[in-house]
Amino acid sequence: MRIQDELRGALDVPAPPTVTTLEDVIKRGKRQVAVRRAGIAGSVLAVVAVIAAGVLIWPFGTAGRSDPVNWARATVAPGHVPDPPRDSRACRDNPNPPPPILTPGGESLDRKQTDAWLDLTHSILPNERLDTTPVGYDDVRVFTINIGDYSAVRFTRVRFDGLSPSAAADRALWASGACTLPRRATNADGTVFQLYDGAPTGQALYVFRADGRSLRMEQVSVSSVAGSLPLSEADFVKLGAAVAEVL
Repeated sequence: MRIQDELRGALDVPAPPTVTTLEDVIKRGKRQVAVRRAGIAGSVLAVVAVIAAGVLIWPFGTAGRSDPVNWARATVAPGHVPDPPRDSRACRDNPNPPPPILTPGGESLDRKQTDAWLDLTHSILPNERLDTTPVGYDDVRVFTINIGDYSAVRFTRVRFDGLSPSAAADRALWASGACTLPRRATNADGTVFQLYDGAPTGQALYVFRADGRSLRMEQVSVSSVAGSLPLSEADFVKLGAAVAEVL
């Protein structure tokens, strides 16, 4: 056999196994870390997107109108009986009674819903210690987030079938027990924000969506000192807008 034939036969064998070098391992590890970081970033962006979606229903307009302090007072429609009716005698005795601190229950809430609201509240109050009141999730109708040791925010969700958002807001004019008409703003899509005047112990915000869903939200404090509520009015409305977007 010639030398050329022997060399050709020696080369006709399976290729040796691929050798994985340390450099290959490092490159693969970097790719896995990058993929994991991208997944985490995507989750964070999803939460931010929910907050951004909530801000979209904020009643923007002029710079002054975006501040709830400048919202106009609601008016009572002729011949309309609010629900509940205003107690004029009680208001004469005490024109600025504190709002009630117990929110009536609404629709049943699931864990996914309340977890989303907790995340949104944390986005508004990133430096506060938040925790939820221990409850079973068989039939939660009022969701409470404790803020520090002395404050809380409470959420309920209800329906107002058969009414427009403005008509539903009219029925709730005196729902907080206050003697002063609430401030109101209406967004371009028909969403109505109704903000009740606050006292040191609490404040209420109702949001009425065009699809018949409504959010009732309260911020409360056990302190009677002015300024003790956990949220400014602007942040209170901003949180309500974001939460109402994911009812």
